[in-house]
Amino acid sequence: MSLLQSVDNKGGAMFRWSGTRLRARSTARYAAVLSAALAVGGCATGYKDIHHSIPLFEAFGGGGYWDEPGPGELTKVGFAANGHTDNTVVVTYLTWRCTEIAVQRHKPFMRIYPSLVSAVRNQPSTDINVANIMGGPADWVFVLFDDQYVPGDLDVAKVRAQLLPRMKAGEVAP
Repeated sequence: MSLLQSVDNKGGAMFRWSGTRLRARSTARYAAVLSAALAVGGCATGYKDIHHSIPLFEAFGGGGYWDEPGPGELTKVGFAANGHTDNTVVVTYLTWRCTEIAVQRHKPFMRIYPSLVSAVRNQPSTDINVANIMGGPADWVFVLFDDQYVPGDLDVAKVRAQLLPRMKAGEVAP
């Protein structure tokens, strides 16, 4: 008996795959879903909330931004992408998400720390080093939002103005 064997059972085509039977209609549905997932997986990751992605598509080409509180007044913000996305896109989207949170909180200034250690030492940096995690570029930073300017702060309005043309263009790598 071969691994994939067609069997006629009560007039309907059946398939046997490693001892498990699947109806032909179910197989067609699985093929359609798999094709759609592969099509999505061939594209770069767009700007979206990682928590609002369809789990099936996550495995093939998902990703997006995320944020979580803490520790203290810091907010941890990250962006993960698939292997079709350029590192510069990850930096743009990650920074844009930081500015979105600042706007939501009505904070005109923000400080970006590449690590918790740099936050404890109060050594802000705009140098975001994107890593390759599970086949795609990703990174996270710690952000502190301020009402008044403190040395090391970025002006949120200026950063948004610089990033806006890239965000409007979709900044998706080919």
